[in-house]
Amino acid sequence: MSQTTTSADILQNGMLAEALVHPILFSSQMVQAILRGNKSQTRREIKGCNDFSHSKLVIDPELCGEDKNGDIYPLLSKGLHVDFDFGEWVVKCPYGNVGDILWVRETWADNTAYFLYKASCDSDFYVDENYQETKEKIKWKPSIFMPKKACRLFLKIADIKVQQLNDISNWDAMQEGALMSDIPKKILSNENMAKKISQNGFKVAFRYVWEKINGKDSWDNNPCVWAISFQKCERPKGFC
Repeated sequence: MSQTTTSADILQNGMLAEALVHPILFSSQMVQAILRGNKSQTRREIKGCNDFSHSKLVIDPELCGEDKNGDIYPLLSKGLHVDFDFGEWVVKCPYGNVGDILWVRETWADNTAYFLYKASCDSDFYVDENYQETKEKIKWKPSIFMPKKACRLFLKIADIKVQQLNDISNWDAMQEGALMSDIPKKILSNENMAKKISQNGFKVAFRYVWEKINGKDSWDNNPCVWAISFQKCERPKGFC
């Protein structure tokens, strides 16, 4: 497989267009990791793309313009693209480009007075004025249905790269928010297994996190993914 190329490598001399805002879904576990400051990367499968290598990140020439000096630069607001080794297939990253902002959709609830977030609740039941648990159960709503007005978390994209899932490094797995506690206890309690994973513990942990979210065999399928690095940021001006 060819060496990973990042968007920052390509765009370091380019002119950044005004940032756009895109939605992205996160599980409650991953929202907790972001809030703790343990997560600054996310990987998302490029659908339908499992068995191939990529040559480079490219900007579609039709999406380029000229600056005041006549130099060509990418119009980032129109989309980062990837050109793969086979054929002319070009895929657009649905999450935006470097400098764009992601608004996080997470599991939530609306009790008319305020919003609740499953990632920040210790219980599935409401509490009273004395913080005692009541019998009224919180009616959680799927993240896909979260409206913009309920969003509390915004992420600014710092870099985008394309790689196959299994190529993630132990360091990047740690930046994904994976914890050693994500590895099943029966594996950690096995002395031989524990020794085998000691050098790549976070990568092993990330595998279990990935499979929990994406299903059995999703790691072994080794899909090509968008590897997005981000930083928390303030609510964009003009956002609902």
